[in-house]
Amino acid sequence: MADHSITVTVAGRTIRVVPATVRQEVILRPKLIQEAEQWARDNGVPEEAMYLFAITCASLMACSEGDVPSIEEYANLPVDDVEAWLDAAENVNPKWFAWRAEMRRLAEQLSQASQTMESMLEDIQKKIA
Repeated sequence: MADHSITVTVAGRTIRVVPATVRQEVILRPKLIQEAEQWARDNGVPEEAMYLFAITCASLMACSEGDVPSIEEYANLPVDDVEAWLDAAENVNPKWFAWRAEMRRLAEQLSQASQTMESMLEDIQKKIA
């Protein structure tokens, strides 16, 4: 069986993102989600951000090996490092991170709608000037 893992450096730590196993999906990840949600509640993460924080943190931790940060350490990682880790994890375990593709698609639609509205506003301003 081919190794489909990716090694990434996160805040100076070497982390190996591995394909998820059944154990990781049905035992480890749900347990880590609960722990991350509790950490988020205890540390003032806004309710509207709590689930995204918990699912992202837990999913990254569950499919990674090596010097994996704790939940507390994860919360203090540089955003660019988390993005690099997410990119690797999405590549190795796309099912767990399918929401990222949907977010990118929605962001692109919003960008296009914004450009269309700006163009329409410019046309209106030209007509009334």
